[in-house]
Amino acid sequence: MPYRALITEIRRRGSGRTRLLGIEVPDLDSFLDAEPEGLIDRLSAEYAEALRQTGVRRFHVVGYCLGGLISTEVARALTESGADVASFTAVSSHAPDFRLEDELVSEYSFAVMMGIDAAGLGFPADSGRFVAAAQVVLANSPGVMVDGAFAALTDEYADVGEYFRRLAQVPRLQRLSRMCDAMPPSVGSFTPEQLMRMFRTFRQSVFALTRYHPEPYAGDISFLRHAGPYPFPGSKDTVTEYWQDLCLGDLTVTDIAGDHFTCLADDHIPGVLRGLVEITDGEVLA
Repeated sequence: MPYRALITEIRRRGSGRTRLLGIEVPDLDSFLDAEPEGLIDRLSAEYAEALRQTGVRRFHVVGYCLGGLISTEVARALTESGADVASFTAVSSHAPDFRLEDELVSEYSFAVMMGIDAAGLGFPADSGRFVAAAQVVLANSPGVMVDGAFAALTDEYADVGEYFRRLAQVPRLQRLSRMCDAMPPSVGSFTPEQLMRMFRTFRQSVFALTRYHPEPYAGDISFLRHAGPYPFPGSKDTVTEYWQDLCLGDLTVTDIAGDHFTCLADDHIPGVLRGLVEITDGEVLA
């Protein structure tokens, strides 16, 4: 879904000679039930094989958000199999340096992604204090954000802890029902059961990306970095450093408009497409 506006514009402006391929999870239930540790590597191997089966031998690989991490391994696997990875582009993507286990934090992130007012659900209204509290949580348990860690906060961040303690007393389906009621009209309407499945997909994805440990990438990387504010976790500096540390070839960083959640929206697609045209020497529209 995040790629729809980009795909539409490529089809509208392109000649149609270049083949446009999209990859998605073939069995969502298996994805949801899988062990998140190593899930990105396993998915990427399956995706690379699916691409090889098409008979195409030359690729421009592009991935957004979690897809940027999956695309790293897809591009690596394609190269190792002898395919020509002409370019690899990550869009607004990076892997945090800690493992997320806190369920309520994943709900908070899901609500923000869906455009819901998280404060209206009972989460802290001050995102700055939430981020500061997160640093305390990670200082107490380096490398892992354990489940219930925010609810255990006291002292300086007792107010943040109180928000999470109150929410922890509410059954999850009831919390998701509140999300349904607070959903922006532009996003659509969902039943609590539908939103539960969407949330589980999001949570599994977040759990997988915070358990992903990539090896250095030997090729060149183009990184389209969103210019707007950065939600937790990450900052402009940390996401840039992630790709600098990963890339053994040449890293090209291009700023694009919008924040993480809107950089592929209709209004920002012309800038994204200009970047891809330059990266692919025009082949994206061939």
